[in-house]
Amino acid sequence: MPDQPDSSKDANVFQKSMEEAMAHLDKVNEEVLKAKEKAIDQEIAAKEELRSIQLNAEKLSEEFYNAHQKEYDRRIRNDTLMDVTEKLLGAGLPSQEVKRWLDVSDEVIAHAHTYLKFEKLGDRMAVVYFDNKGRAGDVYFNWDGIVIKFPFEFAGGNALATIDVPSADHWLRETGIPIEQRMMVLEFVAQRIIRSQAPDHKYEIKDDYIRIYS
Repeated sequence: MPDQPDSSKDANVFQKSMEEAMAHLDKVNEEVLKAKEKAIDQEIAAKEELRSIQLNAEKLSEEFYNAHQKEYDRRIRNDTLMDVTEKLLGAGLPSQEVKRWLDVSDEVIAHAHTYLKFEKLGDRMAVVYFDNKGRAGDVYFNWDGIVIKFPFEFAGGNALATIDVPSADHWLRETGIPIEQRMMVLEFVAQRIIRSQAPDHKYEIKDDYIRIYS
């Protein structure tokens, strides 16, 4: 009768293999758990570091603002005063009144005049600007508080436009400017029209109008 296989030996080998596999699995699980805990710790540390950076940045920003607050306030005040100064001068208020009302320096007034393209005329600053309305409009002459409106119309032929001005007889009454300054003012107006609106054109000043022609 043939010998029966020793099954107990195979069972021992299988049991030992299973024990080794379970031990290895426990070790793997332990390593996985350690890695997970490490990742969580690193994430917490990163969040704490980020929060610390944010807090430091906010603190530095506040300290920087506080250290420069006076400078910021000064700049804001100066920018606001400059804007108001330009608007008042552009609206035709005399520069000395603007200076007194806003308590600004001569430098601020001069800067505003430059920005608005004022130029020296006699002992004051003057500027010419336009309001076009299709085939007609108005030419405004602002002489540091004196604002005069001259209506204009576009013309035909070799004439580009005609600008109505008070005649010598009516000049003082309608403008408040002495008659001896009339031609100086009209020359200034005509030259600014040519320079900004009609390059390569000419002008002639008549008794009650200025003619712009080619």
